[in-house]
Amino acid sequence: MPSPQAVIFDLDGTLVDSNLDFESIRRELNIPDGVGILEAIEIMPADERDCARSHLLSRELSAAEAARLKPGASETINCIRGKGLKIGLLTRNTIRAVELVMNSFEQLKFDAVVTRETRCGIKPDPDSVLHLCRLMGVKPHQTLCVGDFHYDIIAANRSGAVSVLMVETNIPEYASEANYIIRNLPDLIPLLDPR
Repeated sequence: MPSPQAVIFDLDGTLVDSNLDFESIRRELNIPDGVGILEAIEIMPADERDCARSHLLSRELSAAEAARLKPGASETINCIRGKGLKIGLLTRNTIRAVELVMNSFEQLKFDAVVTRETRCGIKPDPDSVLHLCRLMGVKPHQTLCVGDFHYDIIAANRSGAVSVLMVETNIPEYASEANYIIRNLPDLIPLLDPR
């Protein structure tokens, strides 16, 4: 791996514990497993779609208000900043939830942010990673993309970025698709100085 120029983080489950229960949201909105929540909402009839969007936003904002920083988040972000690397945020969450979290934790400052409102496609679409790289003025192949879900790995790999899967407990089947697997945020630090 070439020397990194930037690190792109996912938000929920990666930088913060927000207890955003996606399985519960799926049940409440009658969305089957294997279908993205945002994608399922977009194909609902108009009246159902508006109600589903409102419900999802309410759950996201509640989770954002209760979010806690992941262990080692401050240390890891400070290390990345100390090395002069750019830091981006790429999330399928809404900008309102992101702002709530950023206002709660002064450590979470980013050079660029892409949310679902950004018109560049959302994860797993690789355009989301490419757009963020352009905003930060970095090359995808010199960018680490860190996330805790399959969509994070797909978006990183398809964009030519370096995929880093963070899994704290059980390693999922798709872990083999990631370039690197870490157990916690400080495990990312050695990857910042490749040999």
